Amino acid sequence: MENWISLKSEYYDREEINNTISNLSKFRNLEKKDIAYYDGLLKKWFINPKEPLNYLVFAKWLPRNGILPSFDISELKNTSIHIGQNISQKLLSKMNEAKERVYILSPYTSTVTVDLFEFLQSKKVNCKLLFSTSIQENNTKIFKNFINYKIINNDKAEQENFEKIENLKFEKSRKIKNNTVLSFFLFFAFIIFILIYYFYFFPKYSKSGALISGVIFLILFIKILSSKNNLKNLVKNIENEIEESLKKDFRDVVYYQSNNSYRYLFEETEKSKQIKDPLKIDFNRLTFSHTKLYILDNVAYLGSMNFSSTSFSNLESLIEIGDINAVNQLAKYFLQLYSSDKFGTKSDEVEKEIGSRLYPKEKILKK
Repeated sequence: MENWISLKSEYYDREEINNTISNLSKFRNLEKKDIAYYDGLLKKWFINPKEPLNYLVFAKWLPRNGILPSFDISELKNTSIHIGQNISQKLLSKMNEAKERVYILSPYTSTVTVDLFEFLQSKKVNCKLLFSTSIQENNTKIFKNFINYKIINNDKAEQENFEKIENLKFEKSRKIKNNTVLSFFLFFAFIIFILIYYFYFFPKYSKSGALISGVIFLILFIKILSSKNNLKNLVKNIENEIEESLKKDFRDVVYYQSNNSYRYLFEETEKSKQIKDPLKIDFNRLTFSHTKLYILDNVAYLGSMNFSSTSFSNLESLIEIGDINAVNQLAKYFLQLYSSDKFGTKSDEVEKEIGSRLYPKEKILKK
């Protein structure tokens, strides 16, 4: 069936998959064929992408796009567990004492904690923050710490526009000159006609001569007026075009990351929250960094606490790791994650998306 998702399964998974389909069919009150089917020709199982629960019950066979780096370690030494409302004091104390590195991985942050991060940076500590807090009106300060802008000018387009204006001015001058010549010619023709009329038509033809001369006079008069009106319209159109060209602004706003100590992630789950119909969410693409990790010199912390002001007053948990081997491996993992392209959003897209909200182009160019 069109757009159904194939599973990565072995022959020995057949019975387990069939049982899963049967159980899900009863639970959902759906026919088995509406949940999944087996293609004997391709020798593959396919599941219905419109059934959200499929992404959970068939998770072990589901191919994942853009798998993030993983980390596993056991038998740690010098490890302790802390749970409480004031455990943040221990973390903050260790953070303020850091001399070499402060690596923070937290989905959410706040202006207050980012101020602390900036303070640590000012002490020449190697700081890196990986986060996903959505940009809001009250937290733009966070993003202005690492996203900036510059105004550039499109010199090539401006030069082309200048040449266009010069050509239009030349065209205007040429039209006026040509019209002057034409007007002079018509005026000269009119004088000649008066002389011919006075010395030839009037004495010889009298009334008929007067009629003929009147028609010729009218034609010449209309031609002169028409020529002037045409010139007036042409000049007006050219002047309007010149005026529009002079109004053009060849400046543009370019956004860039001004501080490499931050990395912001546009998460697929955040995008999915904007979709009201759950059947339209591609669960197979969802990626969200929900880990809270702090590496402070030679100590690491894992737990529930986000790098946000509210977390420092909540009931939270922290696992303190003093095993230097584990800490170094966690630091290596953090840097791998920090530079990973598996999150699906390129840095220039982040800069453009956030920058355009922090510094709207129209507002910047009006300054």
